Amino acid sequence: MAQIIAIVIALFFLCKIIQHRRTYKSLCWTFVGFLLLNGMIVVFSTPIEMPIQRWIILSLLFVIGIQKNAVRREWNSFPFKRLLIFLIICTFLIAVVDSRLTLFHKFYIPFNNVVETHLLLFAGYFAIKKPVDMQKTLNTLFIVLVFVGIYGIFNWVTRTNPYYEWVVENFFVGGDTYTFFKLRVLDASNDRFRAVSTFSATFVYGFVSSLFALLYFIYKSRKTYLKYIAVAAGFVGTLLCFSRTVLGAAFFASVVFIFLSASLTKMMKITLAALLVGICLYSFVPPIQETVDNTLDIFLTGGGKTMGSSIEMRQTQFLGAVKYFSQSPIFGNGYGYINNELGIGDLDNAILDEDMAGYESVIYNLMIEQGLIGLLCFFLLYGTLIAFFWRKRKVNKEIAVLGLAVVTLYLAFAIGTGTLGVTSITMLVVGAIIKTIVLNTPKREEIEDTDEIVPYEPIRIKIKPTKVPKMRLGLPKKVFRFNRGN
Repeated sequence: MAQIIAIVIALFFLCKIIQHRRTYKSLCWTFVGFLLLNGMIVVFSTPIEMPIQRWIILSLLFVIGIQKNAVRREWNSFPFKRLLIFLIICTFLIAVVDSRLTLFHKFYIPFNNVVETHLLLFAGYFAIKKPVDMQKTLNTLFIVLVFVGIYGIFNWVTRTNPYYEWVVENFFVGGDTYTFFKLRVLDASNDRFRAVSTFSATFVYGFVSSLFALLYFIYKSRKTYLKYIAVAAGFVGTLLCFSRTVLGAAFFASVVFIFLSASLTKMMKITLAALLVGICLYSFVPPIQETVDNTLDIFLTGGGKTMGSSIEMRQTQFLGAVKYFSQSPIFGNGYGYINNELGIGDLDNAILDEDMAGYESVIYNLMIEQGLIGLLCFFLLYGTLIAFFWRKRKVNKEIAVLGLAVVTLYLAFAIGTGTLGVTSITMLVVGAIIKTIVLNTPKREEIEDTDEIVPYEPIRIKIKPTKVPKMRLGLPKKVFRFNRGN
């Protein structure tokens, strides 16, 4: 029965995305799927496994692909064409040189990687048609975000989550050990109980909530209180996931947005208000006090007094990553090396490397699996995005700074704890922000920023014809007639 429900939901989202393929609403339905549909839901398992969120991504890319003329037009204005092509080539190259993979997997694995990361940057760009589409998207998602926040509060207060439990029981396949870890999220006796809301992990809930809280900083509505409700609903997830990494990433991203976009007076007011709210929450909400204390403990004692990651553990992970990196420094050890060869994919039977102590950073993952090529692509992509948003502050300061804040949020989260499946939604958001900036960019600046050679086009000046007044010649009124004979 659960499988039938998953298939019906998948077909429903496909129909909605196809129906709204020519407007921003196709992006709205994609975001709704990411917010409401748990990432562990699987549409079908054979011949290949198809998680519900990958189905939604492929649905969006499919409806984009069938619009050939629109794709050609949007691709011509896309500022990162060469970069995207370079990243795709490198992604496939890492798989091609991996001797562990079969011919099928040499193309299937990098194809999934490209679909769920790089192509979504263009998909988000493609979906935005007008400068106001970003605001309309946020307006449409308001109710959904508030629902996710309310359900997160319900999850934390009651220490139950029927939706999450149903998903794990019907769809999750990962061995007894992984199932135990998944169900431990619902353990009400845990002193550090974390809300997960509609998501597959507490970290993902915290990150996505922080992401949309940032987006609603720019939300404009006649009813101002709606903006504050949306931001509050987002930061509810940031707090209730009780993750030091999420809290730190959200803090750095908020600082970037406030200090680069607000005037000095407004900045001081926001800072004082944030401090007042923070002090109240720290004083009267014990779990928040505990999370803040644990976060500060990382910097004061290296994290030795609390459970979870510590500075010493990160040093151990780094040294372990260097050991595997040295085995194949250029192309890395290949996709899936951590899961398949180092045993993370099968905790029931694997013999784990005691010198590794986990892989809690995208940097360690890239060092082991993709080597220097993967690290180069990672820093090149996000370095280019940061440079683009920084340069475009003169075009639209608020949107450009929002782009910087979103990239900061993602980098802090990914470097701190790994990507954990949040790259897809981040790329969609960043692509939409890029398109909004491009639509607000004067044509001359747009031509200067493109990486294509623009052919010379002669200037055509239209001259409007003017009526010339009739002029009278200075001839006498009397006209003399001459005799032809004379």
